[in-house]
Amino acid sequence: MSDQVEGSIQEEEPLTSVVLSHDGRYLLTNLQCHTVHLWDLGSTLGSSPSDLAAALDHGEPDPLTALPTAPVMQYTANAGRQGRFVLRSGFGGSDGRFVVAGSEDCKVYLWHRDSGDCLMTLEGHTGTVNAVSWNPAYPAMLASASDDKTIRIWMAPASLRRGQGHQDGLALRGFGSAASPLGQV
Repeated sequence: MSDQVEGSIQEEEPLTSVVLSHDGRYLLTNLQCHTVHLWDLGSTLGSSPSDLAAALDHGEPDPLTALPTAPVMQYTANAGRQGRFVLRSGFGGSDGRFVVAGSEDCKVYLWHRDSGDCLMTLEGHTGTVNAVSWNPAYPAMLASASDDKTIRIWMAPASLRRGQGHQDGLALRGFGSAASPLGQV
C-alpha cells in the first residue's frame, strides 16, 4: 500500500477506545481518566466515498492533512477519576445526537453531543460498566454490559417513546429513575 495516507490526532491521556459516528463526521475517544472527547473530523470525512473522491479530484485538500488539534466537547464520568479498565462509548438517539458511556462507578452516562450536558445517569449495575450500545433501529433503546455479569436493556418510558417530551429525537428525561432496565440477560 505505497499510496496509503494517514493522519493522527494527539490525546492528552492514555486511550482506552475509539468509535466513529455512523456518518463518519465525529470521533469519540475514551481516555483512561473517565473522560470522553468528541472530535469533529469535518463534513468532508463524513461524505460518501464518491463525494470524498470528487472533492479530492477537484483540488480540495486531503482531510487527513487537516485533522483537528483539539476536541470540540468533553464529557466526564465518575468525577474524572483515573480508571483501570477499558470502557467503551457510543453515539445514539436520533441522528446520533447523544453520547453514551459506561463507567467504573457502575453507572451509564448519557450526554447531549452538542451541548455537553449530562442528561441522565442510569443506575442498576453492581460492577464496572464496560460497554454500551445504542439500538440503531430503535433510538429509545440501549444496552449496557457490566462486570456484574449482566447485560441490561434500557428503554425510555412509554410516554416518551410515543413522542411526548422529545427533543432531538430522544427524551431528555427518558431512561432515568422513571425507567429501570427493561430486563437483564
